[in-house]
Amino acid sequence: MALAFGRRFGKAPIFQGQEAPTAWLSNTGLAQGLFGYPVVPLDAMIDWTAHWLQNDMGSLGKATHFEVRSGTY
Repeated sequence: MALAFGRRFGKAPIFQGQEAPTAWLSNTGLAQGLFGYPVVPLDAMIDWTAHWLQNDMGSLGKATHFEVRSGTY
């Protein structure tokens, strides 16, 4: 994702810290069975988000907690 957004913004992402020795994996099979495969391609979603950010279209200012690995936020 960082590389994809970096290409759209014309900047190289800067990675900090260390990768964790384990990874979170998710099986979306159940969700796809219930809701179907997403109709919007990932590249389109990235383009839309980049456009939103480049045009200062606002944010709720909420933390993502993407770095949290304990499962509690």
